[in-house]
Amino acid sequence: MMILFFIYQFVSCYEEIVIQNTKGLKQLDMESLKDETIVFEAKSSQYQVSILLICDQVPSFQEFEQIFNDENFGCISDWNAFDYSESSQKLMLIRNSTQNINSYSQNVKYTNSKSPYVGIFSQKYDLVTIYIYPKQSNDCIMNCKNKGECKQNSCFCQQGYFGYDCKYQGSNIFDEEYLIKLNYYYVDLESLKDSNFSIQFKKQGRFSYQCLSINPYFRKANIIDRDIIEISKEEINNCLQQGQQQLGLAKYYVIQIYQEEFLYISRQESENTNDYKTILISILSTCLTILCCIIFCVFRCYRSKRTITNPNQNRILINLQTKITNNDFNQELAILIPSIEYSAILKKHPQIRNFNECAICLDNFRQEQLVRVTYCQHVFHYKCLDAWMKKNLNCPICRSAQDRQTIKLQEKLQTAISQNTEFNPEATSQKLPVSRVYGETPMLTNHRSVGSSKLIQSNI
Repeated sequence: MMILFFIYQFVSCYEEIVIQNTKGLKQLDMESLKDETIVFEAKSSQYQVSILLICDQVPSFQEFEQIFNDENFGCISDWNAFDYSESSQKLMLIRNSTQNINSYSQNVKYTNSKSPYVGIFSQKYDLVTIYIYPKQSNDCIMNCKNKGECKQNSCFCQQGYFGYDCKYQGSNIFDEEYLIKLNYYYVDLESLKDSNFSIQFKKQGRFSYQCLSINPYFRKANIIDRDIIEISKEEINNCLQQGQQQLGLAKYYVIQIYQEEFLYISRQESENTNDYKTILISILSTCLTILCCIIFCVFRCYRSKRTITNPNQNRILINLQTKITNNDFNQELAILIPSIEYSAILKKHPQIRNFNECAICLDNFRQEQLVRVTYCQHVFHYKCLDAWMKKNLNCPICRSAQDRQTIKLQEKLQTAISQNTEFNPEATSQKLPVSRVYGETPMLTNHRSVGSSKLIQSNI
């Protein structure tokens, strides 16, 4: 008994109407239907020869295109099911509405008319079965697919799904490198507000693109042959405004391909994307410039510190450390190492005739030229030695130090040697140890070549 009860309840929940001759317009009897929300489902014996429609008033169509382009009768039809030859067509009628609205994307007809027209149109003979389902208020035309949620007679679909029952799935075109036939690709308009959109292909292709809130029928889109898709800011805003009037509809532009070959994307970006890239490049450039400046400053500071702490790299800093400026040093050099004519040196030290070449400029000494004799007993043109001492405080030949402190120390040493010789005459015949500070080279001999390290032996 319980099984029979459930069968009875199931059978009584819908009404079945069979129409045998469907050529032309055939109207359904609505007098016995009292429900406010009704779903009509039409199933044909052939592949969609007939089309189900609901209109505000009795139409006078002769062809299918007249239904789609209708502006007089306010008709709504399930064109996607008809064009794709699906097993059935479904439409929902909601009566006693405050206004007449066609939600084409949801296949819902809102009307305040007491006797709307519900019927079948066909250009051929067909056998059609009509199923009528009463619905509760806020019910959807059927169960929402792909995790869609039914609210206020509309299916709110997840991201990337569309259609009155969320059965169509698309791919975000920004995630694709190429487009293929039979797939749907969408552009989410919420991310493109107040901006233009364009996408460039590597070569010309055959495709269509449409705003779902204006035209939700995929086979009714205009097919074009181009290599670029351009959607203006005005078109995008218009599509968004139309979508706001239809509950549950995602604000998408849908793109379809009508060729066997892949259509490769060359560039896909919007003005917003360009702005983001420009801002990102500017930020990275600024950060890189600042980083380079910091590295340069650190390098300069490090190098300056090395220069100051390394005396062999900058002799001028040594002069500053010893508090001797160039002018002061030149004056003091004239006192510590006085200039004298070369002829006077020859009279005092005749053995120097064998060494008559300046080791700095490599020119021979002339009798009247002024020369300087260092405390390590080397002879140079006075100008040559002055120029040398401005850059280097070592002897050009033996590398003995020639700074003021060392010269003073050597002067005291020579004075001590002289005093020792005066009180101890035999000390002159003894070899004195050579100073390691001055004159690290042996005494002058007749077998050393010009320019080598020599000491001029005194006759004191």
